[in-house]
Amino acid sequence: GGEITPDKLIVLGQVAKKYSLYTKITGGQRVDLFGAQKQDLPAIWKALVDAGFESGHAYGKSLRTVKSCVGTTWCRYGQQDAVGFAIFLENRYRGIRSPHKLKGGVSGCTRECAEARGKDFGCIATDQGYNLYVCGNGGTTPRHATLMASDVPQELAVKYLDRFIMYYIMTADRLQRTSKWLDALEGGIDQLRRVVMEDSLGICATLEEQMNFLVGTFECEWKKVIESPQLMAQFAQFKNTSETQKEIHMRTERDQLIPKFVVRANGSESSQSPALAAGTDEMEWVAFGNKDLFDANGGGAVLYGASQLAVFNVTEICNGIEKVSWYATQNMCPFDQSFVLAQGILGDLDGRPKVACPMHKRNYDLADGSCLSGDDLRLETFRAKEEDGVIYVLLPPAEVVDARLATAKFIGSDGDSPTSASTAPETAAAPASLEW
Repeated sequence: GGEITPDKLIVLGQVAKKYSLYTKITGGQRVDLFGAQKQDLPAIWKALVDAGFESGHAYGKSLRTVKSCVGTTWCRYGQQDAVGFAIFLENRYRGIRSPHKLKGGVSGCTRECAEARGKDFGCIATDQGYNLYVCGNGGTTPRHATLMASDVPQELAVKYLDRFIMYYIMTADRLQRTSKWLDALEGGIDQLRRVVMEDSLGICATLEEQMNFLVGTFECEWKKVIESPQLMAQFAQFKNTSETQKEIHMRTERDQLIPKFVVRANGSESSQSPALAAGTDEMEWVAFGNKDLFDANGGGAVLYGASQLAVFNVTEICNGIEKVSWYATQNMCPFDQSFVLAQGILGDLDGRPKVACPMHKRNYDLADGSCLSGDDLRLETFRAKEEDGVIYVLLPPAEVVDARLATAKFIGSDGDSPTSASTAPETAAAPASLEW
């Protein structure tokens, strides 16, 4: 609902200062803290959880926030307690996973300061209750929500919302927003009213029961992480050492730190040069830790000299027999030089194991490093194996790898200039249709 106490505001400021985070108020009445290092997240969230904060679920297909105006509490036009109702709905639906993200809004009068008609569900107060709107959204194709019911008492509005959200969860396709779901629903809003308000399918009791079950399963996922050493270990920057590396330089603007983007030529040196393994005869099997450090069908970053590598475990079940293959590549995606490939999504293309970069979805062959997305890019790849429970990678000497892949070569330095509109990389350019 956007409500926060002074003490919690102070904690947000203290955490942001301690970890040098960029802070911004969002349109959804949240506070964003940008620039956190992955390895710092457990400590950051411990400070926030200890102060009474909970997981915001901005990372999941779930409820984001229920935006509110100040309602009757502070506004002479207010018809209902918009903040109180918004907080109630937010607490009720928090953490519930759905086919796509959900956003809500509660406005205290028809002046609509909470923009409830631009949300997946919205309540606009009247002197008799709430007008209930559903299936709106912003985004690339904005859509006003559709009126489902008028002058609904608050208790009944909650029942209708429970049924609506649960019906959406049970029948929508994955990644289908409520607006697209309503478009595809045979009978449209009239059918939705019949199901939710008139119980035409005889399932309302079941939908309410299912929603009550989901409400009762809520847990703060970050609290769970900071109470579990095993989960906290997943946030270490590297699997083989407690050392850390800076992956991006920052600059100051408007009294806050923001990323310093460095002008570079398209692609990277490593994507254009001959393979490292072809340039030396001094190859050695280097140990990077126990195999249990690496999740099945997942990756992990390791530090070798001053370079970041990614080790991948590809596990398949063939005729009931488990087959495990190990691969190693550079951790930097050559498309935009972000050190993220170890966090990529594994899969295969026509039987070829691949990793999809989590930043821009470029796909790379894990065996030979070639880009499967049509770009003239290539990863450095290295042979990897498991022996007696330990993972080994066949590598040239560290100084040879560092000459090509050292992290510092790609993140710039304090002397670099930030990009400007005239020198920004091609990937940041505006579409031709928007240029003068």
